[in-house]
Amino acid sequence: MRLRLIQALFSGERHVGALVAVTGGSQANISRHLQRLTRANILARRREGLLVFHRSADPTIFPLCERVCGRIQQERRRPAQRSTKAGSQPGAAAGSAAASGYR
Repeated sequence: MRLRLIQALFSGERHVGALVAVTGGSQANISRHLQRLTRANILARRREGLLVFHRSADPTIFPLCERVCGRIQQERRRPAQRSTKAGSQPGAAAGSAAASGYR
């Protein structure tokens, strides 16, 4: 969820309600994550009337998030690639280290 929140802020500052809509989380859950990210100095916030707007407090966080999210996407694609390779290799046992992707 925290990565989703950071990604949602790539385009700029957003208020909590907009972040709830973009991420699909509950307002309580989103607020809790935003509070932790703000305490860690990853995000900054400002209040405008009743709305609280959040933005990145650290310009290095967006490139870092892009790398992490890209890596997660790669890892999600790998099991499908492994299963097709394992089925085509002679002698590849389903429980073997090669079939599971662990070395």
